[in-house]
Amino acid sequence: MGVWTRRIVRLAMVLAIIGGIAVPLAALGTRLELWPVTFGLGMLLGGALVAAAGLAVGTISCLWSMATRSGQGLRMGMIAVVIGAAVAFVPLSKVLDARSNNYPAIHDITTDTEHAPEFIAIAPLRGEDANSIDYDDKFLPKNGLAGENGGKHFSEVQAEFYPDIQPVLVQRPINQAFDQALSAAKAQGWEIVAAVPEDGRIEATDTTFWFGFKDDVVIRLEDKGALTQLDIRSSSRVGMSDVGKNADRIRTFLSAFNAQ
Repeated sequence: MGVWTRRIVRLAMVLAIIGGIAVPLAALGTRLELWPVTFGLGMLLGGALVAAAGLAVGTISCLWSMATRSGQGLRMGMIAVVIGAAVAFVPLSKVLDARSNNYPAIHDITTDTEHAPEFIAIAPLRGEDANSIDYDDKFLPKNGLAGENGGKHFSEVQAEFYPDIQPVLVQRPINQAFDQALSAAKAQGWEIVAAVPEDGRIEATDTTFWFGFKDDVVIRLEDKGALTQLDIRSSSRVGMSDVGKNADRIRTFLSAFNAQ
């Protein structure tokens, strides 16, 4: 393997390995609260970009190795390409999703946008730096991330992107519906923070696997005579765009609830 081939391959491997270490370390350190979320996200993005650079340089090294007929260089270059692609794909795809038109830059989803269920037990647990839980004040900022939705209320944006998120009417008494909702919430693996049958209220927290991000959920059940109305709200503690996570969480819960 020639000098230039060795240098290019070595650079590709170093970049890929650094990215491969930085990305999981960013998630682990954030989950263990070794550093702030903002630092962890910055580290994640930086690691993904370094891994992407490893992918690019690895591709160049593969082409160079084929041109110089270096079998060892080609093999090492392919390893760098695989590592770089594997490490960079998920973080960068999420960033692109957040900046695309596929998902709105909102992080608080509810089946009742006129009178959203309120967080009570969870409210003091969210911390000073968390997103506001005042749904009436949920307006998108007028910046590049919000795009053409800048200045709109979350409810208006939700109606456009997630029209299926609607209240559920259950043909059973509220006490039975409450037990059914609590069972479905536990089945999601959520941490149940409060379950108050007399208020028809269930509050829970869902913690993501890698970063340990906490999203909060409140379920409200109301007696409608022969029927019970169920509303649910899912809200991210941090971040502007949830990339559709809260809407998916509500859909998954309602599917489990209706299946019982």
